[in-house]
Amino acid sequence: MRGFLFILPLIIYGCGKGTPVAPSGAILSMTVTPSTVPLNGEATVTVTAVRINGQPVNPGTNIFLSTTLGSIDSPVVTDERGVATAVFRAGSFGGQATITASSGNAEPVSVEVGVGLEIGEAVLRISPSVVPSSGGEFEVKVIVVDKSGNPLEGASVLFSSSVGVFATEGVVRSNSDGIAVDSLFLSAMDVANSGGEVKVAAIVSSGNSSVTLSHLLPVAGN
Repeated sequence: MRGFLFILPLIIYGCGKGTPVAPSGAILSMTVTPSTVPLNGEATVTVTAVRINGQPVNPGTNIFLSTTLGSIDSPVVTDERGVATAVFRAGSFGGQATITASSGNAEPVSVEVGVGLEIGEAVLRISPSVVPSSGGEFEVKVIVVDKSGNPLEGASVLFSSSVGVFATEGVVRSNSDGIAVDSLFLSAMDVANSGGEVKVAAIVSSGNSSVTLSHLLPVAGN
């Protein structure tokens, strides 16, 4: 009787691995060059990750990056020196960007980068200048210039008020004339709860500079 040889396929399953991150006790450090960039400019972010004994982490370790302004490459991976690089892109809003690097259980590290030119002067103007009992719509404007006295484009302006709501409910960017405008809406109930005056404020940010402006709008008859 003739024998038969059965050949069974051998299937090898690879063992899945998670995303490689820095080991416990690793130390992260970060630099950004340059530390101040123009609107829509770029900077190089360099992160170094070492073990607790000072030796580099394994090549291919993931470093996760985030920023409060603009955008940044993430994740990036380390080389044999424990170094990973990324590009920070500033975008069109000025202010101070906080870039944070993290990996595994390592303590996150942050660096601040100025975006845009420094503020020379900023002025807050509101029209109309008196609040009627019925409330209404108010134009709230910030005019900002750089240290050379030129209109500062791209400054980030965050408006707030003691009562009422703003049309944007967010950050407004100054235009090429250095002007940021928003609309404040006050109801009759807002005015009744204002205590006789409405406080309007604006935080203006560009580069590594920030200015806080405020103005009190009186309620008619008070």
